[in-house]
Amino acid sequence: MTLTKTRTLNSPLLVANSILHRAYYEKRPITHLKLQKLIYFVYKHYLKNTREPLFDEHFEVWTHGPVLRSVYDVFKNYGSDFIESYAYTNGDIARIISKDHTNFYNTLEWVWEHYHNYSPFTLRDLTHRDGTAWQKSKDANELYIKDSLIIEEEWYA
Repeated sequence: MTLTKTRTLNSPLLVANSILHRAYYEKRPITHLKLQKLIYFVYKHYLKNTREPLFDEHFEVWTHGPVLRSVYDVFKNYGSDFIESYAYTNGDIARIISKDHTNFYNTLEWVWEHYHNYSPFTLRDLTHRDGTAWQKSKDANELYIKDSLIIEEEWYA
């Protein structure tokens, strides 16, 4: 399996594939719901630490928490089953982000170590707590979660 090269971290699919790569390496099954939440946690951690968005797409306010439409569209056919393949873009597997991207890689490692053992619904419940960016956006009938709300959001215990 060869992976294509990209210049920036501007695609949520690169982040998704990096998380999937970690899960596959450790032989840990991962569902679409869990993947969406882990991507959100990686984005949140990266944004809070660097004050820069990891990619341009914004999280949408869905029933089960923050969702990226591009990731949903690629993995929706799995439903609640385990994801068994990487995301493809333009016919090629979207690249796995390497250790060369130190800020991202350290963020991914931190999130993985803290949250990989949680069930998808436990992760969803974390995003549904009072005061979270998702909850504030939902209460305001917003379609998207603003980065400013994500930055203000407390860390999950």
